[in-house]
Amino acid sequence: MATRFTGDVTRAGVLAYALATAEDPTTVHDVIHEAFNADATSGGFAVHYDATLFIAGLSGGQSWAIDPVDAQGRTDAVESFWRVAQRHNRRIALDDLPEQTRAAIDALIAGARSVSDLRPQPLASDEERAGADYALVLLRRGARAATEAAALRVIARQDILLAPIPAHSFAHPCPLCGGPALGSPRYDRGVCDDCYDKPMCHHGRRVKGYNANLMGGFEAVHPDDRSVCDLTTTTGRITIDGFPAQIAEAHFGGVVISALLPPTITLVKGDITRDIAHAVVNPANERMRGGGGVDGAIHRAGGPAILADCIEKFPNGLATGDAGATTAGDLPARLVIHTVGPNYGAGQRDPALLASCYRRSLEVAEQNWVGLLAFPLISAGIYRWPLQDAADIAVDTIASTPSPIREVRIVVRDGDAYEAVERSLARREAAAEPPSLPDAEASLLAAQLASDVAALDALIADDLVFTGPDGATLGKQDDLTAHRTGATRFLSLDVLATGTHVLPTVTGPARGTSCTTAEVALATEGGPLELRLRWDRDWRVIDGRWQIVKASAAVVN
Repeated sequence: MATRFTGDVTRAGVLAYALATAEDPTTVHDVIHEAFNADATSGGFAVHYDATLFIAGLSGGQSWAIDPVDAQGRTDAVESFWRVAQRHNRRIALDDLPEQTRAAIDALIAGARSVSDLRPQPLASDEERAGADYALVLLRRGARAATEAAALRVIARQDILLAPIPAHSFAHPCPLCGGPALGSPRYDRGVCDDCYDKPMCHHGRRVKGYNANLMGGFEAVHPDDRSVCDLTTTTGRITIDGFPAQIAEAHFGGVVISALLPPTITLVKGDITRDIAHAVVNPANERMRGGGGVDGAIHRAGGPAILADCIEKFPNGLATGDAGATTAGDLPARLVIHTVGPNYGAGQRDPALLASCYRRSLEVAEQNWVGLLAFPLISAGIYRWPLQDAADIAVDTIASTPSPIREVRIVVRDGDAYEAVERSLARREAAAEPPSLPDAEASLLAAQLASDVAALDALIADDLVFTGPDGATLGKQDDLTAHRTGATRFLSLDVLATGTHVLPTVTGPARGTSCTTAEVALATEGGPLELRLRWDRDWRVIDGRWQIVKASAAVVN
């Protein structure tokens, strides 16, 4: 088809469209189906031309198909289209819907980011809320308006929403913004629909992912000029609102975008040569020919295949701080990733070299599709790096390196090393624990209602950028002045939905988002005003407390 049909769905309109677009106008013939043609709700009109059957439905559906060889085949195709349209236009009553779907409708109407944000909360368990968020995503994708009627039209076309959401269909909080994202065990770091539309390549340009052809493959393209982004195509690395992410071909086709987060660190007391991981890290020497300590133990346990692969792949050895992969031989792992740690006892005392060992090992593991990686404490043995410092560098580097690798095990044999890593992990966890963001959001709502300027001053960052419902942009002092003078005065503020999400932070202060929808009554110069508002806020921990750095308000119909 040269163009999509946009005219009036009448017999004359459909015929005129066919005559205008047909390569051979003499092939245009009306397809009569009296019941379909007479149905004022789900009916429509059909025509065939150029060996193509075209059907236009009154309710909006359109279909192009290879023209069946005979009149009965064409009638059957129209009949099938009609039955589907009738099903899509059936009346659905709220009372016929499961509790999860009703909660999803409430969240859609309230402007809530997630069903979990509804107040009061209609669902009792996390599993129910995850299923309801799945339904909410489908409603948002299909509904033309945030209304009950629009939601019911979507539900009529989605049989999955007419029954309790099955266990394999669920949503998880988007790792980057906290909104619901359709998930699966394979893609539990997948981003939500909003974040899916925001990828930027290394050049700072918008980029979209496509399957290269019907057989699969992946290609990243700049939508502004349709040029291929070679680096993103090769690496899959992108950013979304400044956060690292990865775009790639999905398992059964399509494109998936996942957040890149630091791996989970697990501390294990045991023998790294017996650890069942996808890959184990070997603290090698520069010659890459085996040695003492953990290096010697890995070579002995893995057998001669490891050394043979080292000789073949690294004939000149490996530089300090670098890493490379070989076979694992007889080890219960798929790969050995060799890295050369700095020899503290010989004067190699630059912490950056030791950090590079962990970072490069993670990079090599990523290149080899490793999901579970086991590390020893590099350089903490015969190279005599101070034990606690070695543990701190290990934990800090792994915990600050975004990677598709899900888990890193630090495997140690003695109690002193175990306790050193324990202290490092505890220190890191304590430092990363921000104040309560839900409490900050609640305090802000209370301060707004009371026009408590002092409290608002403490909760708003000096560089705040606020966008009002009318599109006007205000700063912190503008907002405080409005409350101080009474230009902004809340008479009531009844929360319908509120939720917060602490964003993953590799470096820098903690960041988070909040979304609150409320029925408000405002005192204005023109008299009282009642409306439903939704606030979306970006938060950052500044001087040990949450403050708003960016916010917007919108009227929710």
